[in-house]
Amino acid sequence: MKKLIVKTLSVMLCAAMVFSVMTCTVSAKASSGGIITDIKNDTPVVIVPGIGMSKVTLYDENGNVAKNKDGSDYAQWTVLNLETKELLGNLWKLIPSLIASILLQRDIGLTKLLASSVPGLFKLSAHNPDGSSLMNVKAIERRYPLSEYEEDVRNSFYRELPIGKYADLLGEENIYVFNFPAFSSTYEEAANLRDYIRFVLNKTGKEQLILLPISLGGTVASAYFDAYKDDRDVCKVINVVAALNGSNLIADIFDLDFADDADELLYNGLMQELIGEPGGYLVNIALRILPRKLARQIIDACIEEIIKTVLLNTPSMWALVPHERYEALAERWLSGDEHAVMRGLTERYYNAEKNLASTIEELTDDYEIDIFNISGCNLNFGKGWSDYQYFRFFSSSATSNSDGIIQVSSTGMGTDSVPAGGIYPSDRVPSGKIYCDDPSHNHIHGPINASTCYLPERTWFFVGQHHEIAYNDVAVKLAVNLILGNLDNVRSSEAFPQFNGTRITKKIVRDYLPAAEELDRSALDADKLSALDAALQKTHALLDDTIADDAVCKEVTEELYDALVLCGVYEKPKSPSAVEAFAAKMLKKLNDIIYNKIGCRGFSDAIFGRTFD
Repeated sequence: MKKLIVKTLSVMLCAAMVFSVMTCTVSAKASSGGIITDIKNDTPVVIVPGIGMSKVTLYDENGNVAKNKDGSDYAQWTVLNLETKELLGNLWKLIPSLIASILLQRDIGLTKLLASSVPGLFKLSAHNPDGSSLMNVKAIERRYPLSEYEEDVRNSFYRELPIGKYADLLGEENIYVFNFPAFSSTYEEAANLRDYIRFVLNKTGKEQLILLPISLGGTVASAYFDAYKDDRDVCKVINVVAALNGSNLIADIFDLDFADDADELLYNGLMQELIGEPGGYLVNIALRILPRKLARQIIDACIEEIIKTVLLNTPSMWALVPHERYEALAERWLSGDEHAVMRGLTERYYNAEKNLASTIEELTDDYEIDIFNISGCNLNFGKGWSDYQYFRFFSSSATSNSDGIIQVSSTGMGTDSVPAGGIYPSDRVPSGKIYCDDPSHNHIHGPINASTCYLPERTWFFVGQHHEIAYNDVAVKLAVNLILGNLDNVRSSEAFPQFNGTRITKKIVRDYLPAAEELDRSALDADKLSALDAALQKTHALLDDTIADDAVCKEVTEELYDALVLCGVYEKPKSPSAVEAFAAKMLKKLNDIIYNKIGCRGFSDAIFGRTFD
């Protein structure tokens, strides 16, 4: 029961937070290897990770990790750690209200009870009005390089950011990770980053280092340069899908702005994708037990409570609001005197975000910092990754060109675009300044116009790429080449064109190749060896080719998996039993019949003829 509640509430939060098929083609000459050199990196690299990449925990008043009643250390987590004990203990209070609301088909205290459970559930992510953590949650700090990580922690890092094959060239002794909580005070973390950078430079004896912000890490890096650029401690910045102008998803949540088809998605769209079959169909049907108005009322009340509990006093979440939408949302949520401190904190970042173009110009021209961007594009919010499908509930999903999480105008520093799947019109007046007017440089591709981004010659795009870009080995190899100084701009090498495709090599790199290397080849017969070697040859050819093609990648991944199944490493999942298949088929048919008959309504709505706009 507890796992079910946690999963359900996590989906609810993700549906309230943050946290398309390509119609254009990518053409470029094939490449081999991707110009990685054998020259070892000698410059410290500080990674500023994104959401879900930093371990955090609860600390006591003395600055020590809090203890459980049995004396063990408090649990560690990355994004969320829901406090479910109180809710589980009070489930009995919900039952009478739920039964009464179902029987009478109106709200008998159910909305209030559910909404009132939110603060307790999310208290580990909540903040005080001054932006400080309510429960003293902090990141687990590691003031030592990757080479000194415990083996299990280092392996975990490489699973999140698969650069292990380049460890010798990058130098594990030169790789540092600045951890910070997803829910935090942005300028406080910028000050912590400054302190961390000074520690790294002191330890390594260097004067400057390379900064590599990922996703949410882009907000901390932006705040750092806004406050401390005069330190001149950074020589190079490599932004990887960095949130440099927030995410429209967060603005939609603050705005309670749902997609036009949100009801259709709720009643007949996403549950089978999120939960699977046949459970998703059961949920679709069960949702209709309550009137649609009450179901939406409960959802809206819980989301609003999440905003007040988790987002409202958390500067890092306001840092994810695009500057174009900040003023209206700040007026809505931060206009009272009780929010004066938070308004001051968020206003400072808003101004930094708004002035990013001039800051970039200053950093590159006056401070001589090399800045590069790696961005994904041509996906709607919620597309491209099954775990994030719930982002389709929000309004910007239909209008923003994104990597499924962050719009390309943010990760691509001002890049103008049309919605995912479109083609940038030749007569369109760009929404931003043209930063490259050289007619020989074609920065328009598919749905985007990269001539409007602040650094058009130093910004690479992976078309159709989801936000989890670390699973694209080509993007990782590009970042490594930038660290090593092998590339100066998008024209430096045909191996890394400005506009590339997408592919997910997570299974190959993380699981299948290590499994193949550990095989006892002497135990395999000729047929198995032949199948395995053929698959491995194609796999290595794929990984050497830096022109990403998703279809080819899927084909090679499947062939390698099949070869490993043949060799006895894996066992293919069993097909559903006849009973399971029949149940799924019948529930789908029942769900389709109900949806075709009554649409996005509850059963009582259909009985009493209630309609909705």
